Amino acid sequence: MRFLLILTILLTLSLVPASRQVELRKGKDYALFFAVDSYHDTGWKGLRNPIKDSKSIAKELREIYNFDTQIIPNPDRATIFNTLLAWQKKRFASDGQLFVFFSGHGTFSDAFTQGYFIPRDGKAHDPIHDSHIELTKLGNLITNIPCPHILLAIDACYSGTIDQQIAFKGKPAFNRPRSQENEDDRLPIVELQLRNKTRLLLTSGGKERTPDGIDHSPFSGAILKTLRGAYTSGDGMVLFKDITATMERVRPVPHSGALPGHEEGGFVFLGPRAITHIPSNPVTRKIPRVITNTDLPIPLPKMILVDGGSFMMGSEDGGSDEKPVHKVTLSPFYMAETEVTVAQFKAFIDDTGYKTDADKDGESYIWTGSAWDRKSGVNWRCDVKGDKRPASDFDHPVIHVSWHDAAAYTQWVSQQTGDKYRLPTEAEWEYAAGAGASNRTKYAGTNSSTIDAYAVHWGNSNQQTAPVKSKRPNTIGLYDMSGNVWEWCQDRYGIYPSSSQTNPTGPTSGGYRVVRGGSWYSVPRFCRVALRSYYTPTDRSFSIGFRLSRNY
Repeated sequence: MRFLLILTILLTLSLVPASRQVELRKGKDYALFFAVDSYHDTGWKGLRNPIKDSKSIAKELREIYNFDTQIIPNPDRATIFNTLLAWQKKRFASDGQLFVFFSGHGTFSDAFTQGYFIPRDGKAHDPIHDSHIELTKLGNLITNIPCPHILLAIDACYSGTIDQQIAFKGKPAFNRPRSQENEDDRLPIVELQLRNKTRLLLTSGGKERTPDGIDHSPFSGAILKTLRGAYTSGDGMVLFKDITATMERVRPVPHSGALPGHEEGGFVFLGPRAITHIPSNPVTRKIPRVITNTDLPIPLPKMILVDGGSFMMGSEDGGSDEKPVHKVTLSPFYMAETEVTVAQFKAFIDDTGYKTDADKDGESYIWTGSAWDRKSGVNWRCDVKGDKRPASDFDHPVIHVSWHDAAAYTQWVSQQTGDKYRLPTEAEWEYAAGAGASNRTKYAGTNSSTIDAYAVHWGNSNQQTAPVKSKRPNTIGLYDMSGNVWEWCQDRYGIYPSSSQTNPTGPTSGGYRVVRGGSWYSVPRFCRVALRSYYTPTDRSFSIGFRLSRNY
């Protein structure tokens, strides 16, 4: 009997799963897509991504989040109206959800102060907009669908004009440690999100044009990034604020708000990890030390993780603006392995048609061989003397770019990748150049007075820039932090504070921006890690470039 009792207990225990299977909600979820990428009227340019983006998002929702999906490709005006009217007759569960997605051209009328979505049969010249669909009317049709919880997303120019009062809000995606919660913690999250009626709104921009993108539109790419990230590195649960948080990195910044009838409800995407496999133990997401960026549609340098820490910023041995030496504490961040090259900057120009300050003014400062001087016709394509670079020199750092140009490039990279790229802060730059807190150096890579192995400077440059990575990196893997070209920082130039600082971003006002690191034109003492210099945001020359940074 004792043996049978023990056997019964063991068999019973073997049937208990290691992680309880939990059904967090019962209602059915639906997704409805209207995607227009070609138009009857050739006055509307065809688009690359609306149908492709709709298919990609629908695939994630169908295969991972258990949505019933319907895609209506290239609908005309009547089809859109008839479809929405038909959905008004459907029945939904009390916690049912409906995601509605529109993608295509949009326009705005100053005369009617109204935004419009353009169906397939919309006319390019329609001053009274009879062939277009008013965004407010679209919102009313959707909010009258009897589904308790609706999220409307519009990826079109001027889409934010559906609600001029919308305000973008969001917190970092997956910021809350939900992976450490148990099943009993999860149930209230879902229940509270779907307790009240939902009429949420997300648009690709405000009263402005928004880009079509390359592989995906920036707006759709951010939605995909959030949905995929939840089940690859998150916990399988996506809330509305997770999507808006990812949107904070998109340019132009999308907008979020609510349609009429919203009663502070939420919207929840539940993947299989959230529904059927809630881990009992905490899961720590591994942060990569190096982001290779090889999977991106644009050329970018590797990004090196710089561990956070505290250091004494400034120098007692340098200029007066390097004092007072003060304690700075930084969170971890990523810094580009190299300065941005001509080839990388060219991809930005080719994609956007952007005109640099040198292009607009028709000149930049060049080095004649004995002095520096202005020269017309010089821009980012040129070398230190103002001559056009051959393709073989496109691995040199880009020069003749202003702070404005560098900032525009970071915005484009953010838009293309869905991650927030930027210029480094001055504190981040000095900390990274000196190899962090534990191995601080006078120059980027060495404390020796001989820096030839680490920096391209006046004594070894042959009066020209060098290809990036021509010299040794510093101890954390960053090249050319001393020499080659000065590098724009995000901060305005100002006097150092005497008090300790955490993640400082510089003064809030001032007419100059900081540059750091020295250049091929500098003697070694001007390539010191702590040395500071500055220019106006429109200045550009033969010795100034930049590199990328981003939060981890």
